[in-house]
Amino acid sequence: MSQIVMNTFSDNNQREENISLINLFRAKSGNDNVLLIDHVNSALERCVELYRFIENIENSITYEPLRNSEERKKIFKNLAKAIILHDLGKINLDFQKRVYGKEFPKELRSYLDESQDIKARHEVLSVLWSAGLNQDEEEEAKIRAAVLLHHYNEFFSQDKEFSHIIEQYPTDIERYLNFLVSKRKDLEKFLQDYLETIKKKFTEDFIQQAISEMKFDFSRIETLKKKVEMWDEDPSESVPIYNPEELDPDFLVFLGMLRRCDYSASGDFPIENTIDISEVFHDVEAKIRKRIEEKLLGTGIVFRELWQERL
Repeated sequence: MSQIVMNTFSDNNQREENISLINLFRAKSGNDNVLLIDHVNSALERCVELYRFIENIENSITYEPLRNSEERKKIFKNLAKAIILHDLGKINLDFQKRVYGKEFPKELRSYLDESQDIKARHEVLSVLWSAGLNQDEEEEAKIRAAVLLHHYNEFFSQDKEFSHIIEQYPTDIERYLNFLVSKRKDLEKFLQDYLETIKKKFTEDFIQQAISEMKFDFSRIETLKKKVEMWDEDPSESVPIYNPEELDPDFLVFLGMLRRCDYSASGDFPIENTIDISEVFHDVEAKIRKRIEEKLLGTGIVFRELWQERL
């Protein structure tokens, strides 16, 4: 091999090593907060806002899990985990090409080639990332269900077992698992940077605890891939997803909080506002009086008082 070819090969390798995937993966199109990490940080900021809002009015809350400080911290820890997981499925070639448009960077193609032509929605693919987690099975199942349902899709009304998801998207699930396994080294580095960036940005205990518990083990994803290929046993046991048989208010509250954090971050508006009612209504009587007087003008009727004033 000539020295020129060796130098070119070395330069290409160096460039690939220097590419930081955390600065390339996008969550949406546009110009502001388009990176996946930016969107997740924005959603976590809303999560913190919601936590503080509830903390400030806890004595007025009748829903016990949020009224109780210890239970509230546990809920928000799991909410932080769900936020961190919810959009990882956007890491696929077709989605990234769509949000980048004509600006799609060539560097990404080599990483994402094996994830092309996938039709399953990103929330379905995010569930596959969660298969790499090793934590409390009951909590894990509810977080996974919330991630799956954070946008409206067919699983709102269908069976949520992982085996059913495979039946709906057999080719997509197998292809994405192959992608995750084949790019394990790069994606492990991405996850390390991803979690470290979040850890440095937030000091809240429940977020720090969430990150400390999120240990991604890609060998679990490799095992799942083999189970899906062989189908010699039900892969649902490896990826438990909470599947409520009847109305579950606790889960609906949790799902609603995830969707609220996600949507307010995407729309760039506060998750909750505390408004001083006295400022809103301080001149309401004068406005009502003026409006009535304008309506009665020329009728000969004399306006004397507002009945609201007697109250």
